[in-house]
Amino acid sequence: MKKIIFILTVIILLTSTHTILQAKTSVSSFFMQITSGSSDKEFPAINDSKEIIWVRNSNNQIVSNIRGQITRNPNQKANPSINNRGEIVYQELINGYSQIVSSIRGQITSTNINHTDPFISNCNEIIWIEDLGGTTSTQIISSKQGQLTFSGTHIAPSINCSGEYVWGVSDVIGNRIINSNKRGVISNDGISPVINDWGEIVWFQADPNIQTDYQLFSSVRGQLTHYDAQSFKDQLFYPYIN
Repeated sequence: MKKIIFILTVIILLTSTHTILQAKTSVSSFFMQITSGSSDKEFPAINDSKEIIWVRNSNNQIVSNIRGQITRNPNQKANPSINNRGEIVYQELINGYSQIVSSIRGQITSTNINHTDPFISNCNEIIWIEDLGGTTSTQIISSKQGQLTFSGTHIAPSINCSGEYVWGVSDVIGNRIINSNKRGVISNDGISPVINDWGEIVWFQADPNIQTDYQLFSSVRGQLTHYDAQSFKDQLFYPYIN
């Protein structure tokens, strides 16, 4: 069986002040490979100190480019998120259910339902998805505000310090929609949204020219990646922005 190796790629924002980004003036980016080796690496995240974390699938551990291996137990882990104080949250399979765990606060959830897709803001608010009724009712929960959504199927939430949160949802005819609690619909064909404290949202959606090819888009800068037949175009997953 052919083994797929995921290469983590990050977008580095080259700005002298946050005002530049907010004003939507010239912001450049470049791509660089962070990891190497024969084992799969998934679910990258980055904070303003340029600490990057990811899951190393060979031993189910979360690894940091600064601190090295963060976790030690063999339980399956996924979807880590990191904030500017270095707190990491992630989902971990514990006694048959996915629970939310913090590197500082310990286990956050404990009920016998699945809790997935955690995200932590720079104001230390954690949000995640809670399975309240199988595949037909997955809702967004906040560590500070409680339940945020009450019907439908929601995935991959992200929140900033202004209280704006974005998430993915599938409508009745199968479209993958990205929503904001403040701006409404961001994309009618997008997945995996992430928002930073300056209000920029990044996500994946179909390339306008090649509908079968998904690329990275920004609410500020437009399309960030483009089709390249020689690239790992089918390996684009899990965007993150600081």
